[in-house]
Amino acid sequence: MRKTKTKDLDNVFFWETARRFLDYELLKIRKKSLNTVAAYRAALNIYIDYLENVKGIRRENICFSDLGKENLKEYLMWMAEDKKWSPKTCNLRMTAIRSLLSYASEECIDITPLSASSKAIQSLSAPAGDLEYFEDYQMEAILNAPGTEKQSERRNKMLLILGYDAAMRIGEMTKLKVGNLFLDAEKPYIRILGKVEKYRSVPLMGKTVQHLRRYVRK
Repeated sequence: MRKTKTKDLDNVFFWETARRFLDYELLKIRKKSLNTVAAYRAALNIYIDYLENVKGIRRENICFSDLGKENLKEYLMWMAEDKKWSPKTCNLRMTAIRSLLSYASEECIDITPLSASSKAIQSLSAPAGDLEYFEDYQMEAILNAPGTEKQSERRNKMLLILGYDAAMRIGEMTKLKVGNLFLDAEKPYIRILGKVEKYRSVPLMGKTVQHLRRYVRK
């Protein structure tokens, strides 16, 4: 009696699962953006190229067993030492592989050990770099980027100025209402609805108040 081939050794299962993961699971079920799906696709293709060019495994023969712990650890070192990619880049590309393995393990129990072992691989530590910031002329260029002729341009300029002054998140700006602005107070401020539905009050600079008053009047 011939032994049935397990799915971790089935190259057809690998390619079909990878296609479903990228084209259906990420896009339709998890509602990931096209950019995110493209990033995952690129990350998986890089690993497949690695298996083909470095490990000598023919592309059409690749199966989930080639995503084992030792291969992945060697791949992580190859990215860091041979390709000189940053820890963040290496970790993101490993995340794509782990996500595929996790999805495949839900489809077939044969992949579960591979998924579990991939999660045991320690991510690379990113060194703490110098804090980068915009120079004054760079910040001025950003704030002046929107035009002022159209209503939408004036709105965008106002959002940039207000967001910069009050250190607001994008999600916080979308919740902002005119009633949250206290421009006539002794010290003008804004009430911001932040995380867990809590408000915080932030004082505003004089120039920001002037911009806001002009924008609200128009």
